[in-house]
Amino acid sequence: MRPTSPRPTPQEGEVRVRLEAFAVNALDVMMRSGRSPAPVPLPHAHLGIEGTGIIDATGPGASRFAVGDAVILAALPNPAAHGSYAEHITVPLGSVIPRPAGLSVVEAAASWVAYSTAYGALVERAGLSDGDALLIAGASSSVGRAALQLARRLGAAPLAITRDATKTAELLAAGADRVILAAGDDLAQTVRQSTDGRGADITLDLVRGPGQGHCWTRPGPAAPWWRRASSTPDPHQRQQTIGSRS
Repeated sequence: MRPTSPRPTPQEGEVRVRLEAFAVNALDVMMRSGRSPAPVPLPHAHLGIEGTGIIDATGPGASRFAVGDAVILAALPNPAAHGSYAEHITVPLGSVIPRPAGLSVVEAAASWVAYSTAYGALVERAGLSDGDALLIAGASSSVGRAALQLARRLGAAPLAITRDATKTAELLAAGADRVILAAGDDLAQTVRQSTDGRGADITLDLVRGPGQGHCWTRPGPAAPWWRRASSTPDPHQRQQTIGSRS
């Protein structure tokens, strides 16, 4: 017999979710391997930061949702208290959103981190808009693919960088205007050719590390997202750091 735990009871402002599916995120792998950027109380951590399910109980003050509502778990930042590797989980109201009817259970379980990260970086911070040339390093990652779709939806022109030539067709199908091979193409020259000489308006760097400096001209360590400092069509113009993660 497998060990079982009593179902948690939702407290003030909480709901209990019966999990239908959860995603295995890169951050989960980092937690399990001891490489998490934040302290994780192993071996007693509650792993899993995203998933989807049905609300089966509500606590006092949680009237915004009702039993039977399908929801998506927004990223759960505290492994000491919450984790989606479970059959049932209690979470604060702010950690769930309604599940769109058009998403399958599997799609909903794995969508939040990738799409919220791409949206937050590109729309809320960089102001991505119609006509922008967007350069995405690490485009075959989940966030990269979300960024491709988001850029296409907003009328931007996404350029995808990948190290794997076998992913070219997938990235084009996901919305890339052009796929650039990191190991084989002259990146700076290819970007200028693809943007009528002006270069990328925004760079979303999901890779960082050696070899990425030629994506832009600003000195210093790479940052995950950059925006051109002004609209002057100068391919050598520096880009302004608008956000980064250490």
